[in-house]
Order: sequence, then C-alpha cells, then structure tokens
Amino acid sequence: MAWQHAYVLCAQDNLAYLVFDREMGHALVVDPTDPEKVERSLKTLGLKPAAILNTHSHPDHTQGNERLAKAYSIPVYGPAREAEAIPMLRYPIEGGQVLDLAGISIKVHDTPGHTKGGLTFEVEHEALITGDTLFFLGCGNPNVGGDVEVLFDTFKRVYAQLPGHLMVLPGHDYSPKNLSFLKSILPDFYGIDGVQKKVEQAHASSGVPFSTLEDERENNPFLMVFNPKLAQKIASIVGLDPHDPKACFLKLREIRNTF
Repeated sequence: MAWQHAYVLCAQDNLAYLVFDREMGHALVVDPTDPEKVERSLKTLGLKPAAILNTHSHPDHTQGNERLAKAYSIPVYGPAREAEAIPMLRYPIEGGQVLDLAGISIKVHDTPGHTKGGLTFEVEHEALITGDTLFFLGCGNPNVGGDVEVLFDTFKRVYAQLPGHLMVLPGHDYSPKNLSFLKSILPDFYGIDGVQKKVEQAHASSGVPFSTLEDERENNPFLMVFNPKLAQKIASIVGLDPHDPKACFLKLREIRNTF
C-alpha cells in the first residue's frame, strides 16, 4: 500500500498531518490545530477525511476537532488517559493497539512524559507521528502536565528501541531553537554542520526539516545518552557519569528548560 503524508503548518510552528492513500482518496487527520488550513490542504490534495487522531490533549493539537468532526461526520481517536480533555473524542485508545483506518495501519505506542497519556502513532511501519514528545533534535517539555522521569522512560523504552529507519514526524518545528541548544552544549560535535545545512535548506524553501529515528539517535542529545560513545560527550558537558543515562537526560532537560 503506497501511503503518503503531508504536513500542514498551523500557527507559527504547529504541525498537523494528513496520512492517506491517494488511490482511496481518504485521509487521517492528526492533531488538527487549525481546521481551516487543514480543510484547504484536504481540498488541494483532493482528499476526504475519514478520522481524526490526537497524540495528546493540549488545545494546540485538538482545537480543530469539533469543527472537522461535525463538518465531515468523522470520529475522533485519542489517548484514553486524557479522554476528558479531548474535544469530540469517540474512541479512547492506548498503547499496544493496532488501528486499521482508511486502509492504513496505525500501531499505537504509549509515550507519556510531555503529558500523562501521550501517544505516538507508527504508520505502516515506516513513520512515527510523535506529537510533542520527540522533536527534531529535541524532546517535549514535561512542565505542562507531564513528568520528566516518565519522559526519560518513554525515550528509553520506545524511541531508543524502535527501528532506526522510521521517519520522525513531530508536532512542532522547533529546529532552530533545538539546533542552537545542540551547538551550545556540543559546539564541536561532528554532526552539527550537516544538521545545520538540513535546517537551512528546508527553511529556505519554506519547508520543515525531517529526520529518521536513527538520525535522532546520532544528533539529538536526549537520545545520545543511550549511545555509549555519544554519552561520553554528553556526560562530560553536564559533569555526570556516562553510564547513568537517566541522570544525564534529566540534567539536559533542566538546562533546556531555561535555554
């Protein structure tokens, strides 16, 4: 099945996604921040929405639910642990489920930490829609309804373990700030030039930089802590034991909070 995706840039940096099989003509809408922009993208691509999926309950990811669900009479799927805060939720879901929606297979992963019940959607074993948990070069802020130790567990249990070929589709384009943070803690890191070129090229064409999970393991400081070689670099910066990835992760997140 030749599935495709398109992102919809909502507000300044919010990213909604359309996941679809063009032959079928139906799309799954993930985290519809701005329903008008989502509708325009659907029209441009000649698609009809079949369902809405939410990675978590924050309004900047769910505020398009009501308009789209009512306009197209489509159901909303979202994390069961945040069900009370998700507009128009019909189907509470949780990690371990596999959904077949509009002919597209979605494996659901529990990825809390940014929020108490955040989910990541694995699309056709090829991509991860990570919401606000894993970003290009970064991780979610746990201080808006989450827990930093739970966030660490998510990175260790999920993102450090899944196949590296998976494309990462995050909920925001925070690449400029995250790149600046990487430079501030690892100014001599060998991968900086390549990452900076990717960001600059994407933005020069009014696009968004994307990466694979393997890219993130090599360039994202919050995943470097699980790589013995790269952990040495991180630990030397934060003054901690490279064999203690949790302590290094928590310290990095503390520094990033005020960066």
